[in-house]
Amino acid sequence: MSFEVTHETLSKPQFRTGLNKILNAEIKDFKTAYHIGRIGDLLEQKHREAKRTFEKLAKSHDVYKEVLSNSPIPEDKKEAWEKANKDFLAHPVKVEKRKIRAKEISDVGLSPLEVVALESIIDGIDAITD
Repeated sequence: MSFEVTHETLSKPQFRTGLNKILNAEIKDFKTAYHIGRIGDLLEQKHREAKRTFEKLAKSHDVYKEVLSNSPIPEDKKEAWEKANKDFLAHPVKVEKRKIRAKEISDVGLSPLEVVALESIIDGIDAITD
């Protein structure tokens, strides 16, 4: 079993905050806690890899300084950078684990925005929300 998330999803603040809540929650079942911990480790690894890839991408388009400082991108590089960045953000990242079951984390206390940001890694949301 596996699931995919995009680079954009990995970089969303609500995704990262919600994931940290899940990872720091008290999970009574050891097997579930271990599984969630492994997913957290894998997602953190994928996030670090995505950050390195993003930095290389910005450097290859000669816009690293602008991206780092949130400065405007020069007009002659803007169109190519926007396309490359859009493609990068949409790139899927595969995680070779099953999704976290909604019932396993229903007591964590996620905000609605965090739930929506995390829905790509949570299985069974429909069963709980219907």
